[in-house]
Amino acid sequence: MERQPKNLNAELAELHSADQKDREAWDSHDETRLGRDRARMKRAREIYEKRDLLTPEALFHLAILFQHGEDPEDYVKAMELAKASEEGGYEPGAWLAAAAEDRHLLSIGQKQKWGTQFRSEDGKHEVLDMLTDEESGITDEMRKEKGVLPPEEVIRQLAEMDRKPKGE
Repeated sequence: MERQPKNLNAELAELHSADQKDREAWDSHDETRLGRDRARMKRAREIYEKRDLLTPEALFHLAILFQHGEDPEDYVKAMELAKASEEGGYEPGAWLAAAAEDRHLLSIGQKQKWGTQFRSEDGKHEVLDMLTDEESGITDEMRKEKGVLPPEEVIRQLAEMDRKPKGE
């Protein structure tokens, strides 16, 4: 029996919630979590084929799952889905489209444009390789439209996170 879109939308909300719960700890890159990620991605790929049936919010949930994939093509799908989500009126899709673009660029050996991707190592966070605004053509006004913080603000917030003791 074919699933109804309402059920797909609810299922995606649950998958997104589980995905985010797995990411609550910065150092949650264990094999158990990776197995859950892969199971969610398997289901995400099945649902992707029915994306025309999804609400803008469900498209966002699906985009998040692809954003946490392992392949550059996953990030391309995340960009596509996030843009469709935004175009459908779901504002968080704008930020995710920028983040997925950055993740895709980094995955193919290029520098990010928006400044949404960073790494965490030994409790320290740093923004990953990034083009200058002059190189990328991205302005703070464009970032604001997408809900992306300027790189200086990201760096300030990450430094503040670095200063907080674990568990706070």
